[in-house]
Amino acid sequence: MVTTATFQLNELYDQGVHVESAQADTELTQVVSDAIQSSGVDVFALTMTVLANNDSTVHWEVAVTIPTAQIGALAARHAAPAFVASIESNANELGNTHMNSLYETSDGVAWKNTRECRLSAGNSTTSVARVLANMCLAEGGLL
Repeated sequence: MVTTATFQLNELYDQGVHVESAQADTELTQVVSDAIQSSGVDVFALTMTVLANNDSTVHWEVAVTIPTAQIGALAARHAAPAFVASIESNANELGNTHMNSLYETSDGVAWKNTRECRLSAGNSTTSVARVLANMCLAEGGLL
């Protein structure tokens, strides 16, 4: 079973402002993924979404899919001071827009179990099967 966990990561600029760049966002996503994986957590997927941007601070929502059994390890990594230090160090090594950023986490890690929705009728298109599938999807499952 896998779980998608979320947490907030704030990127603070001590000089300059956030400039949207697909390359910079991809680089930062990889840095955060590496910081999580360095603690032994298996990252299956990781996305980062801007929740708010007031020029000097970008509030990111990080969504990471990991094995459910490793949720405790993710929460411990997130709470450790070395987590943010790892992100800052590795982002700084990239240079460019990342050199002026500091990072902080806020709150904790939230998660919801994800499961596959399997119906005994297979890929039935009957209305009962569709209702069951929709109920499963509404609870965070994958069809």
